[in-house]
Amino acid sequence: QISTKKNSIKPGNLVSFGKPPGYDIKSIRKDYHKPMIVEELNDREIVAVAIGGDCYFALSSGGEVLCFGDKYLKKYFSRPDHDFVPLLNISEFYPSVYGPNGDKFMTDDHGDIIPFFERETGSIRAIDSSESHFLALSQLGDVYMLGNEGIVPTPPIDDIRNPRGLRPRKSCYVWPVHIYQLPNRAIDISAGGTFSAAILEDNTLYTWGWFTRCQAINVKNGKKTEFLPKPEPVRWTRPLFKRIVLGVSCGWNHMLVLAHDETRNGVSTYSCGQNDFGQLGHGDQENRNELEEVRKLCSDEIRMKLI
Repeated sequence: QISTKKNSIKPGNLVSFGKPPGYDIKSIRKDYHKPMIVEELNDREIVAVAIGGDCYFALSSGGEVLCFGDKYLKKYFSRPDHDFVPLLNISEFYPSVYGPNGDKFMTDDHGDIIPFFERETGSIRAIDSSESHFLALSQLGDVYMLGNEGIVPTPPIDDIRNPRGLRPRKSCYVWPVHIYQLPNRAIDISAGGTFSAAILEDNTLYTWGWFTRCQAINVKNGKKTEFLPKPEPVRWTRPLFKRIVLGVSCGWNHMLVLAHDETRNGVSTYSCGQNDFGQLGHGDQENRNELEEVRKLCSDEIRMKLI
């Protein structure tokens, strides 16, 4: 059912269907519901895709990040006569000396720190996106982020693209900001509605952004919101357990975590956040601001399947 002008499909082709990012519904083809190969990326092997709002990001096998769409980028990069940013190569993944790798790989033969724009940019191995921001994880374990101001933590002081005291352009960071505040290298990332999560190489979990502990989203109704301006370790309902975090997935305003409990020698699923529809799996509709074990998924048989 996949249509292509060239009638040739090869591994790594990107296929999309639905309303193309950035296009007016009246101007697109009538068969937009059918899968179509993205011809503009035919010369690249795509290994991952992240969709957020009206744009999507693609990751090539060579660590190249490409973007279509207008949610983040239309009003910053497109010309007045363009409705749509056709294809953008995001390449400015410059590391900070204040990140988890320190100045490793950032000194010259004399031991001096390499100037910011002369540093080797990070090769990306994983991406994720939501409607408000985009995350990228480099081969060296550095996390980068672009998106709305207030969701993206303050850039490091050696990032000369945004001197201290200056606001990002139109309240949005349109270049990848190094999340230097993480205490260790990351091995996995996940983008929620307005918050982010990263698993570090010591298998701990850190989160940051709005509603990170997912109290509730409506302040007017007396419900509390919470904002973390920099990454912080998550909270658990039973902190005495020693846990090895294996996986994380962030929704719009809730989060699921898979962790190995060394105390009980088993794998468990945890959840926290907004629970209006029972999406946390605890059998009720109460919000959680700490990760709580989903007891329906704690049998030995289910734990084996999770592993």
